Amino acid sequence: MKNNNNMICDLEKGVCGVAGEDEVEVIDLNQPSKKIDLYYVTDPICSHCWAIEPTLRRFMKQYGHYFNFKTVMGGLLEKWHGGPIDPANGINGPADVAGHWREVGEHSRMPIDGSLMIDNPVQSSFPPSRVHKIIQKHHGEEKAFEYLHRAREVLFAFNKNIGEAAVLVEIVNEMGLDGKVIVKKADEQTGYDLLNEDFVLTRQLGARGFPTIYHG
Repeated sequence: MKNNNNMICDLEKGVCGVAGEDEVEVIDLNQPSKKIDLYYVTDPICSHCWAIEPTLRRFMKQYGHYFNFKTVMGGLLEKWHGGPIDPANGINGPADVAGHWREVGEHSRMPIDGSLMIDNPVQSSFPPSRVHKIIQKHHGEEKAFEYLHRAREVLFAFNKNIGEAAVLVEIVNEMGLDGKVIVKKADEQTGYDLLNEDFVLTRQLGARGFPTIYHG
């Protein structure tokens, strides 16, 4: 029996269609038929998140088209209150963080100084988290992920306090966005509401540490 529906494939483009038709339905072999929701629960001052960033960025570059990727802020440090913050890692105050960060840096071979947490410690990870949420809402996931990378680089490698508004404005400006406007909006009710939504989602996902990655 003769088959008139001959298929032709462009191996370079990764697409196939029926030969001899003016208009063909194209099947893109490079694109999945259904994407998976991927939730990345993290925090701007999470040293382990900084450590895995090269692996995560490479993973997203190679396989990102299979996922709907969403970064979720988990709320690592609201404020220092004189009690244990992370007993498992022996962290009771900012000075304890410096040693922990250096250990993570040595193990992962990612640049982490850590002396900032002795000289001028970050008092809360919530302000840079709220900035992330504003960028994510108004400029998209990709731009928000870029901000997160820049904020961590400034913190871990260059010892700048990303809990300070002036530092956050500088980071956002360097991305080509209006840092003053975005940082101001992040400190308004909208910023607080968006961050609280992430905290609710973090609890729903059952995340107890950072980084945590879930698929839905």
